[in-house]
Amino acid sequence: MLKMYYCSAKRRGEKFWVHLNYVLVHLNEKVSRTSATNVKS
Repeated sequence: MLKMYYCSAKRRGEKFWVHLNYVLVHLNEKVSRTSATNVKS
């Protein structure tokens, strides 16, 4: 029982980190794009 719970919690945690990484990468791209346009202008 406890092992099952731990496994599902681990899977949820991995999903969370994957999502967080995705968000961070997306934000980084957005920031670099805006700073690039700022430099141009």
